Amino acid sequence: MEPVSHYAGEYDERSFWEKVRRFALKAGKQVIREAMVLYYCLRDPDTPGRAKVIIMGALGYFILPFDFIPDLIPSAGFTDDLAVLVIATKTVLAYVKPEHRARANELLEWEWQKQHAGTARENGGRKGGPRVSRPGTEEYHRGILNMKGRITHISLRERYRELAHKYHPDKVQNLGVEFQKMAEQKFKDINEAYEYLNAKYGQA
Repeated sequence: MEPVSHYAGEYDERSFWEKVRRFALKAGKQVIREAMVLYYCLRDPDTPGRAKVIIMGALGYFILPFDFIPDLIPSAGFTDDLAVLVIATKTVLAYVKPEHRARANELLEWEWQKQHAGTARENGGRKGGPRVSRPGTEEYHRGILNMKGRITHISLRERYRELAHKYHPDKVQNLGVEFQKMAEQKFKDINEAYEYLNAKYGQA
């Protein structure tokens, strides 16, 4: 097998996200998580050029339509991809920051829920991913704001401000298009959840 850096020229961001959206469920969380961590390390201006070449090579290999084990073979098809991604991560580990992993994990869960929801719709609502509360219910809005137990107008306001600040467009403008899409939807959901819960718990 050639050095992974030889595949650096195969990488481009659009093709990377197309591969993620198309094969996330088949590839599994471990493969997609490793790829996303490397993606955010690549976007970090603190990551040195030599490390970026390694990352681009690993991600370029990941998005190639052909590798040593074809991706269309269930499960086994991503064995090579995972090996390449893990080796690349270990090689550039000194430049992988906690925030890279945090962003990757958050976006992974977001993408995972979307794809499971799509699969459930295709199956007529049968099976699917994690249980999600029905939109419009209090349980649903509590889940959006991650609020359990007793709610007060103070705790509600503080939680809203925290999340609205985190997902505000100005705070995510350098985190890539996919994260921005997620943040835009979450920002909308957060505002709707706050309005719903504030009507019930917002009185002092």
